Amino acid sequence: MSGDNTAREPTKALEQPVDILLVDDDEQWARVTARLLETTEPAFDITVANSYTEGKRRFENRTPECVLCDYQLGDDTGLSLLEDVRRVDSDLPFLLITGRGDEVIASEAIRRGVSDYLPKDHDDDQAMVLANRLRTIISSYRANRQLRRERSGKAAAVEVLTATANASEVLEQFCRLLTEEHEYAGAWIGTATASGPVVPQAAVGCDEYLTSVIAGNGPDSQDQDPAIAAIKSGELVARSFVVSNATETTSDYQQIALKHGFNSAVGVPISYDGVQFGVLGVYTSEPKITSQERTLLQEFAELIGYARQRNEWKQSLLTSRPVSIDVTITDEEILLVQLARAVAVSTDIAVLSVLERTDGQTLYLARVKGVRPGELESAVDSCEGLELLEWTRESDTIRCDLLASPPTPETSLTEAGVRYRSTSVSAEQTILSGSVPEPSSVASIVDSLEETYDNVTASIVWFGTESEAQSFGSTTEILEPLTDRQQEVLRHAFYDEYFEIPRGSSATELSDHLGIARATFTQHLRAGQRKILEQLL
Repeated sequence: MSGDNTAREPTKALEQPVDILLVDDDEQWARVTARLLETTEPAFDITVANSYTEGKRRFENRTPECVLCDYQLGDDTGLSLLEDVRRVDSDLPFLLITGRGDEVIASEAIRRGVSDYLPKDHDDDQAMVLANRLRTIISSYRANRQLRRERSGKAAAVEVLTATANASEVLEQFCRLLTEEHEYAGAWIGTATASGPVVPQAAVGCDEYLTSVIAGNGPDSQDQDPAIAAIKSGELVARSFVVSNATETTSDYQQIALKHGFNSAVGVPISYDGVQFGVLGVYTSEPKITSQERTLLQEFAELIGYARQRNEWKQSLLTSRPVSIDVTITDEEILLVQLARAVAVSTDIAVLSVLERTDGQTLYLARVKGVRPGELESAVDSCEGLELLEWTRESDTIRCDLLASPPTPETSLTEAGVRYRSTSVSAEQTILSGSVPEPSSVASIVDSLEETYDNVTASIVWFGTESEAQSFGSTTEILEPLTDRQQEVLRHAFYDEYFEIPRGSSATELSDHLGIARATFTQHLRAGQRKILEQLL
């Protein structure tokens, strides 16, 4: 592992517990490491296995959220367990521990789909480095999993929204989806006015029932309806109307519900970002509402709330793509801002590619316009923590490789849960572009960045039209199957003219700048090229 102390600074703690399977035939190392990791990150719940056979059995019986595995396992290798895991889940975080200098093994692990790898050390700081890597790959996995779940939930509403012009029609079609596709007896969506009464906005299969309950049958009937009770309490309310024995009496409300064929019902508050503004009521002929149904209806209510609050029906629900954001940071301590201020002429810095090296430093491939080589070298020397690796003159522009000490805005943005895309730097500010699974996460991202930088703002960049959001073959869609590391290796290779004839940079030069072995560089490059070609051919 790197001897750089900044690589050992703790990353953001996980909010939810994570079940980790640690597999190593070195019982003492495994036991001590598990204890240190759980001490370093309270969210870690670690199960230890001391052989390939035991690790495979525990994985099959428990299905952890992350696997931390040594390469040497006595009765087999970590690559065999990696294959077992990938047959079950192609994305599950899997961090492989290798011996120092085992770049051939690391390259093979990358080919087989490992999430990350680290050389094994026995020093006291290894737990912090491991914890940081585990937090990073687990956070990324959870963000992508949440995005997939969001896409799945939205897919159920796509047909409802494609031909719907306004919010009222959308609400009715949501109700129709619940009654026709999910076979509920009735569904309605209502809002509460400032004076208190619940006003139905859309209903399917329960119009007469609502007339009986809401149109003046007394407060008893209204208070017993689960939907009205839910909007008053702010919590899900489920009730059964079926009497358990012959001696039990039924209320007027129960008689109304049973008369309309409803044996049970559930009310789910509709809210978004802490603001409650409506309720979803659903009725069924079944004797009770199951826990699975409660979960489904809560997801429906969240979807309705999200769309209603944003008032962006088609834009926010029809696209299955992440939300693009621009983050602006006005902080003079950022190294590239210092560089832009230090050059002899006022200039903007265009960042072509960014890659976090295994030693914790950030490698930038950038273009600086209107500056002489000597001026650039002097400016870089004046910025502590910034190193100029090499430069190439292109007319009035210099293309250069810069190495920056942490923290950098790009790594901070990634740790905050953003999928990084690009950076633009001036003498006044840094603008970073990326994407997030949903708009609601933007506020927390700003809060996270403000722990390190001054004056952080973020704005959502909505897609212009539906056709733009869904066009096949866009750059984002083509690159989506690639890992972040594969994308960055390809960008660096492209902008450093690796693919030109003659080559502008060799594989050895690029791998040295990236801080990885030449075999690892070529493995990332080939894997990325193969995935792109699979999208195009």
